[in-house]
Amino acid sequence: MNILVKIRKIIFSLTVGTIGIFRKIKKQNDIFAFILSQLYLIFLTYCIVFITFRVQIDHDMSTLQWMSENIGVALLSVLIVFIICEVFYLASFILYVPLLAVFPITIAAVIASFFKIQFRGEPLVFTDLLLIRESFHIAGSYPIDYKLFFGAPLAVFIVLVFLPLCIKRIKLNLIKRGLFILLAAVIVVTSFYALVIPKETFIEKNIHNSVWNLSTEYKHNGFILGFFTSFKRSLIFAPENYNEQNVRKYADELGYGHSNIQNLDINGNELPNIIVIMNESYWDSDNLTGISLNKDPLESVRELWIKSGNASLLVLESGGGTANTEYEFLTGKSAIFYPEGSVIYQQYITKKQWSLAWYFRDLGYATTAIHPYYDWFWKRNTVYPLLGFENVYFDEDMAYIDRTGQYISDRAVTMDIIHKYEKFSDGGNRPIFTFAVTMQNHGAYYDSRYPDREIRLTAPRGEESDAVIEVFCEGLRYASEALAELIEYFENIGRPTYIIMFGDHEPSPLASEKELYALNEEFELYHQDYFNRYRTPLIIWTNDKGKGKNIEDIGRSIPESIAPYMLTDELFNITGLPKPSYIQMLSNIRNYTEGFTNRFILDKNGKEAISDEQAAEIKNIMDKLRICQYDATLGRNYVIDEFAEK
Repeated sequence: MNILVKIRKIIFSLTVGTIGIFRKIKKQNDIFAFILSQLYLIFLTYCIVFITFRVQIDHDMSTLQWMSENIGVALLSVLIVFIICEVFYLASFILYVPLLAVFPITIAAVIASFFKIQFRGEPLVFTDLLLIRESFHIAGSYPIDYKLFFGAPLAVFIVLVFLPLCIKRIKLNLIKRGLFILLAAVIVVTSFYALVIPKETFIEKNIHNSVWNLSTEYKHNGFILGFFTSFKRSLIFAPENYNEQNVRKYADELGYGHSNIQNLDINGNELPNIIVIMNESYWDSDNLTGISLNKDPLESVRELWIKSGNASLLVLESGGGTANTEYEFLTGKSAIFYPEGSVIYQQYITKKQWSLAWYFRDLGYATTAIHPYYDWFWKRNTVYPLLGFENVYFDEDMAYIDRTGQYISDRAVTMDIIHKYEKFSDGGNRPIFTFAVTMQNHGAYYDSRYPDREIRLTAPRGEESDAVIEVFCEGLRYASEALAELIEYFENIGRPTYIIMFGDHEPSPLASEKELYALNEEFELYHQDYFNRYRTPLIIWTNDKGKGKNIEDIGRSIPESIAPYMLTDELFNITGLPKPSYIQMLSNIRNYTEGFTNRFILDKNGKEAISDEQAAEIKNIMDKLRICQYDATLGRNYVIDEFAEK
C-alpha cells in the first residue's frame, strides 16, 4: 500500500508541476518567448555540432577537448548550422521544424560519412545525396551496424523534443508571417552570395583545404565544414578565365588542330574489332606486400600482362568511382575537372557527348555496351545511348546469366560478348566495338561466397580476415580465367582484333588495411604501396593480324602507368586508327605527362613526377586542358566541337 501511495504522490506532483509550467508558458510574452526560442536554437545547434564531432574524432580524445583545441572550426560549424536552423524557424515559428528538418538529417549524414570512410576511405560529400538509391544497394553488401550510434543521439533528441513544450509558440498574423518568411528568404540569399558564391570567404581562410585528400580535410575541419565545402565545390561554374580568346590560345598551345578522320586509308576488312572490359575491383594481389598466397590469382593472364608491357591504369579513386573511370576512358576527358565526389554520369551527361562509341559508330562499327547489373545504376541506361552505343544490355537482357557468388559471373560476360559479336558482326564482315563492365568481384567479400575456393593464404591470420582476402583473390582468378577464355575464342577470328582489360579501382575496404602490407618504421605504408593502391592492371591482347601494333610493339611502347583518359589516345596508337583533333591534343600532352589525378602526377614515362619543376610544368598544362575540356563538354564550343568532325 505504501508503494501505491508514493506512486500517487509522484503522479500528483508531476501533474501539478506540469500545470504550473503551462500556466507560466501562457504568461510568457512574445519577446520573452522569442528569446527562449533563440536560446533553444543555439542549444539545438550545439547538440548537432557536438554529435557530428563526436562521431568522427578519435575516441582517445574527448569531444570537448577537440572542440576547444579547434575553436575556430567549432564556431564556424556552429554558425552554419545555426543559420540553417534559424531560417527554418523564421519561416514557420515552430521549433519542431528546425529540429525535425536539421537534427536527424545531419546526424544520419555524419554516420553515413563515418561508414563511407570505413569502407571507401573517403567521406560523404554533397553530390552523394544524388546517389541515395545506388548507395543503399552498395551499402547492403557491407556489414554496417548503425546501432552503434543510436544511443546518445536518441537520448539528446528526446530532450530536444521535450524542451519546446516549455516555450510559448508565437502566433503571427498573415502580414507578420509573410514578413518573417521574407526575412528567412533574405537570410538564405545573403548567406548564399556571402558564403557560397565567392571562391574564398572568411570560412575558407580559417579551415584546412585539401581537395587532394578529402579524408584529411574532413578530419581537420569536421563533417559540417567539410560537407559545406563539398557543396560549394559541387557547383560547376565556368572557369574564371574561360572565354573564346583563351580557349583558342590554349587549344593552339596544346596542339589542337584538324582531324584526319576523313582521310581514313584502311580497307573495311582491316578495321579491327575492339573489345574493352573494365573489370570490377581488378587489382594485383601482389600489391599486398604483407601476405603470401598459395597460388597467383592472375596466373592465367600474368604472362600476357608482362608481354603487353606490364602497365597499370592510374585511377582517380580508391575503392569506388567505377563510373568515372569508364567515363574517362570512353570520352578522353578527365574527371578531375569535375567537382570531387561527383558521378559524372549521374549529374552532367544530359545531352549527346562525344565518346569512342560515336567515333566507331561513324566508321560503321556495331557499338555495344554490356553491364550485368541494374540498368538504372549510375544512370547507364540513359547515358550509354548519349555516348553513342547502339546496343545496350544489362542484367535482364543478357543471353547468359550465370551467378558465381553474389553477382553475374565474369564468364557470363565473356559468353555474352561472344554472343553479341556473333549477333552484330554480320558473320565477321562488320567490325565491333564492345565495352563491358563486370560485377562478379564487387564487395563485400564474405566467406560463404566461395566456400571451396582455390586461393588460400599460406600463413593464416584470422578466420574472418582471411576469408575477405581469399574471396577477393578468388574473384581475381575467375576474372582472369574469363579473359583467357575470351581470348581463346577470338584467336580464331580472321579480322584484326584487340582486347583490352583493366580494373576500375582497388577492392574496398580490403586494400586500405595496413596489416596487409609490409610497413615502414612509422608503421605506415611505403609510398610505392600507397601509389599502387591507385593502379590497376592494364592487359592488352591482339591476334597480330592488322596494321596496328603487334603485342611486342605494345609491350615496348606502353608507359608504366597511364590515366584512363590518356589510354583513349593509346588505343588509337595501338590500332593505328586516325585520331580526332581532341585525341591528337591529348597525344601532344603525353609528351609531358601520362595523366594526373587529385593525388598523383605522372611524367611522360608514366612514372610519378617527383620534382617541383616537373609538377609545376604539368600543372600549367592541366590548367590549359581544363579550359579546353570545359569548352568541349559543358561550355559553348567556342573552338572544340567534337561532333563537327566527320
